[in-house]
Amino acid sequence: MNNALQSLREFIQQIPVEERKRVAIAISDAQVKLISTIYDKATSYTNVIIVAGYAGFFALWSNARQFPTPFQAKSAAVFMGVSICVFVLFEIYKMTLTGYHLSMKAKILQEQDTLASPIILLDRLDEIDQQMRRYNISFIKAWLIWLFIAIITALAGSAILLGSLARGLF
Repeated sequence: MNNALQSLREFIQQIPVEERKRVAIAISDAQVKLISTIYDKATSYTNVIIVAGYAGFFALWSNARQFPTPFQAKSAAVFMGVSICVFVLFEIYKMTLTGYHLSMKAKILQEQDTLASPIILLDRLDEIDQQMRRYNISFIKAWLIWLFIAIITALAGSAILLGSLARGLF
């Protein structure tokens, strides 16, 4: 546990019980707002990435349908399909992990014993955060693998399409 958290705990011990309840409720409210904000931003970011990357490819594809050979068209579609599937599956994995983390925090924020004391509340939230930090280590490794597969297959599909466009120009 870091020094700031320990100092906060020591300070809270000096506060009367009723004031502790008020502080615990204030911490709980702040955590709920934080969770909501993080979720909203994460959802927005994911949607922008999905729309920009894949929509751009398919917009290019629809304007250049006459250039790829049937084999090139099928190959580009397979590579891009794999990329999209990998990306979507990873986003589902990430969404599930984030949802689990948020639900664990939400559960703690609704338990009466945690609202009775800011120390109990901080301890429980810290436990969840520590658990999520451990998950994040494996999450980062998985993300790199999934990202690599999604990028390589998207690049392969894009290269095939762009190659057929270049061939069509000459």
